[in-house]
Amino acid sequence: MSNVFIPSSIRDKATRDTFIAVVKELNTVKTVTTSATDPSIYTPGRPGDVIFSESSNSIWVFSGTTWVLAADNTTTATVTLFNKSSVVSAPALPTGSFTYTFSSSVLSGSGLNGWTQTPPSLNKGEYLWSIQAPAVSALTTDTVNATEFSAPAIIGIGGEDGLAGNFSDLQGAIAQTQIPAGIIDSTRIANDAVIASKISANAVGANAIAANVITGNKIAANTITGNLLAASNIITSSAQMNNATILTATIGNNQVTFPQMATGSSQTDVLLTDTTTNTYASLTVPASGAPAQIKGYFTVSWLNSSNAIDMTGYANFNVSLKVNGSVIAGLNNAHVAAINSPTIMLSGQTTVTGSTTITLEITNTGVGNATKVRYIYPRVEYLELKR
Repeated sequence: MSNVFIPSSIRDKATRDTFIAVVKELNTVKTVTTSATDPSIYTPGRPGDVIFSESSNSIWVFSGTTWVLAADNTTTATVTLFNKSSVVSAPALPTGSFTYTFSSSVLSGSGLNGWTQTPPSLNKGEYLWSIQAPAVSALTTDTVNATEFSAPAIIGIGGEDGLAGNFSDLQGAIAQTQIPAGIIDSTRIANDAVIASKISANAVGANAIAANVITGNKIAANTITGNLLAASNIITSSAQMNNATILTATIGNNQVTFPQMATGSSQTDVLLTDTTTNTYASLTVPASGAPAQIKGYFTVSWLNSSNAIDMTGYANFNVSLKVNGSVIAGLNNAHVAAINSPTIMLSGQTTVTGSTTITLEITNTGVGNATKVRYIYPRVEYLELKR
């Protein structure tokens, strides 16, 4: 029975190995039968009987107590190859035959026509293709013919790269509608997160930041310095900045200068008999020729000989609010009672070019029934009006 001839026309390794396994089993076989299905525990048999199962293409041998699957000592693997193309047409397929080594999982030979076992890198729009073939052998290698590979299939398409993690500016990178209101809250921008070179001119358009998106606590101190805001289109006519958030700064080519204030000593006690003219608050600002609102004010109270506040007291004094030495508002020989410590305020509007010095001056006239007059928190303010 061992002298069984296997025709050379049968080239498939799996088929030949199966025939060899059948021949080996026939050397000791009792009976050989064919079954449509695999044998079960209820299938009768004698030791050495053989059944060929057509459903699983397998050989079973009866051991005396149960049916055992006959081993053929074969090794199997799936060989996968990759290639790419710029159009929706498969690249040229491999030609010829190749050797697959099971231990290294390497397919070698000529005629692969650009197909590799490692997927190639893709550019945008390129297509990734894949083909597969089985490798089955009882030896350490198997011959894989080009005709055994499956039809090519697209398994991927090259896409766009994402934005770099560290870019030099944001010009055009963020569209005006990409940050809706409320997305950036008070915890999202840390100190030094935005530095001077990261936002170029016109990177954020005039309509890109909706009203109330950035509130008073959203930008940490010193995050935005003087040269980070471009000269125009930063704040529209309807925008608001509440509670003097930006002090002594200009926006958009000196269009607005925010309030500047100077405060004198918290309080100064002066004898009513002292008729010297004193400067109690002074402020120097770089006026630009735009109209400006000037204010000077202070609170007064009177003291008796024991330096206690005298609510019945009164006094006379002169007050002058001056710009570069010229009076723009004043009170002459004002007779003011001390009830509830009144506040005296002067204001005026003027246009000055060049450096501007604002002073608040007070002269006692010496008339009154108190011993001293107390000037409390004298102040001067400068507000350049929008052109």
